[in-house]
Amino acid sequence: MGAAESSRGSTDGSVAEFDHWLYGVIPGTGYTTRAVSKGLDAGLYDQYLRGHYTPIRGAIAQSYDEPIDLHMIHPVRGAREVLLSRITRGPADEAGRPTFANHTVVARTDLLKSGRLTLETVFHAMGEFERKSPDVQGEMAVLAVPVRPEDAERPPFGQGIHRHLTFPAIETLATRIMSDPTSRTLLLCRNTTLTAAVRQVPDLASAR
Repeated sequence: MGAAESSRGSTDGSVAEFDHWLYGVIPGTGYTTRAVSKGLDAGLYDQYLRGHYTPIRGAIAQSYDEPIDLHMIHPVRGAREVLLSRITRGPADEAGRPTFANHTVVARTDLLKSGRLTLETVFHAMGEFERKSPDVQGEMAVLAVPVRPEDAERPPFGQGIHRHLTFPAIETLATRIMSDPTSRTLLLCRNTTLTAAVRQVPDLASAR
């Protein structure tokens, strides 16, 4: 298998362009990759997403009673990229049954660490793309995401993180990272808004 490395991720100073793909139901076909940006081989990233395309209970996916709105972050070996997935309710299939959709973006970690790009901005751009192109299939345009100017003041490192992580938790994370740089940690943000939760990840990643 070749190395997973997107050819995109360029920025003109105000907008960054990222490769992305959509996984969901095509009526008459079933769950499959519905659309992918030109030139991207999404299969190279399967090893990082295997078992995570559907992190929801079947009963929820098959019912209209429960909303589906999940955000996932997948580290990629090499640390130059990170996969950001947005899982939402998809269109009904040919039999009128409820479905889900997984929209994944290949983002650059350097833009996140520098503060020019936030996870919240990326997820918002994903939502806007889905809203404007709900039926896209096959080849699609890259995802354009606005970024902060290079000379803009960077937000303070770890701003507000103490409101969501205790010092013992931070100490445990730091110890694990120092002892095993390749370790993966599941961070549960209970009673925390999505905005506050996603802002913590770049700070934790920068600490590495």
